[in-house]
Amino acid sequence: MKAVRYIYLGFFFALAIFNGHAQELEDSSPVIPDLGISTFSTEFIIEDKELGSPVEARVDIRDVIASQTIASPKAVGGRLVLDLPVKKLYNIHITDPQFEDTTLTIDANRLDTFRLVYRIPLAPKKVEYEINIQDIASGEGLDFGVVLTNRNRDEVIELSPEDAQNGRYLVRLREGDEYEIEVKNPNNYLFYARKFVASAAKDFTEAPTASKSKLDVKMTGLKVGAKIPLHNITFDYNSWELNEDAKREIDRIYKLLKDNPTVIVEIAGHTDDRGSAAYNLELSRKRANAVKEYLLQKGMAPDRFVTKGYGESRPIADNQTEEGRAKNRRFELIVLSM
Repeated sequence: MKAVRYIYLGFFFALAIFNGHAQELEDSSPVIPDLGISTFSTEFIIEDKELGSPVEARVDIRDVIASQTIASPKAVGGRLVLDLPVKKLYNIHITDPQFEDTTLTIDANRLDTFRLVYRIPLAPKKVEYEINIQDIASGEGLDFGVVLTNRNRDEVIELSPEDAQNGRYLVRLREGDEYEIEVKNPNNYLFYARKFVASAAKDFTEAPTASKSKLDVKMTGLKVGAKIPLHNITFDYNSWELNEDAKREIDRIYKLLKDNPTVIVEIAGHTDDRGSAAYNLELSRKRANAVKEYLLQKGMAPDRFVTKGYGESRPIADNQTEEGRAKNRRFELIVLSM
């Protein structure tokens, strides 16, 4: 997709380029009869192929002739230095759960140096995702821009509106990493942002798909009564202190109000039913007030929004299950007037 930009922080210089999955590197040093040494030093520098960052992969070292694994250390900080006996044939297998396996061979009968250095770029495992941006009322596809931020490493993927097909994008994401998706929508829609872990055959619409994972994003038009869940405003147990995720979400509320100067919204806090009703009501109010104070500190006029804590009085799911209780512990944004 020509309009998709990958922004990576970091770089690397690779001694070998890998294509596909497991790769084979072979030592091609000239044959040297005898260097008069019993061991040689080998350094492995293991890096992310795309980002250049170190990977703490496992390095299995196998004596091919003896048919046995002699060591399986971890490359701490992406580096590993070993002294190995000469006159042997080694198979080196490098593995990490989030990267494709890589194998190389070292023939210690053919050394022309006392020290070998291998810079190994590992290709990340990826999952193909289909992202669909749709109007929640009509189901119409919306060609809005999308930003995917990898929360595990320095990776940002920007998807351009020009490359969407009726609101549909295809993108490959790193398996097992947590991403935050944010839709770059025009002013006549409420913002959308949420976190998810990229995993194979995962469909957030509960409709299984055989070939790819799927994420449906339902966009809510900016109108009186419009309501969206604020996925990222969460709190630690029995706490009303804002974390960094919550602050970023409130920053989006601030931008919405600033970009739409006639809009007034309610920010509503809810809890599950664990604990007394009075306790839950007070807790939700304290959390709502924390949101209010943050907006006021940013300079938002107090007449542009109201915050309310409803405690356990307005559940949207069954409080008898953990999944239901998690859904009930929520914040919502409701458009009161325009």
